[in-house]
Amino acid sequence: MPEHEVVREQVEKAREKQQKGIGLTTAVIAALMALANLLASSANTQKVVVETKIADWWAYTHSNDTNARIYMADERIAQLHGEKEAAEEFHKLYETKTGFRRGPPHGPETGKGLRLAGPQSALL
Repeated sequence: MPEHEVVREQVEKAREKQQKGIGLTTAVIAALMALANLLASSANTQKVVVETKIADWWAYTHSNDTNARIYMADERIAQLHGEKEAAEEFHKLYETKTGFRRGPPHGPETGKGLRLAGPQSALL
């Protein structure tokens, strides 16, 4: 076999080994990138779930607060119209929504209006 053919065969064998190494390295890097992408996607999904729960909680608490304030206003209006039963019903609805107990409602005849017992008095 001529010497230049031997050299050519050795060069071809070296190229095949190099190409196999490059192919293997590319496959490993692609697998690692796919794993990183999967983990990042999972983390993003968890973040969206947490943000959604926070938004739901915020909306729920603020709607309860709004409803409680509406019941308080309705109670005052009912008292001003002299409708004690309706005022007591709105008072109960208010306590149900807030979980807070207020002192007994004062009618317009006392001139005192409604007074809260506890930290909510600062809200009025």
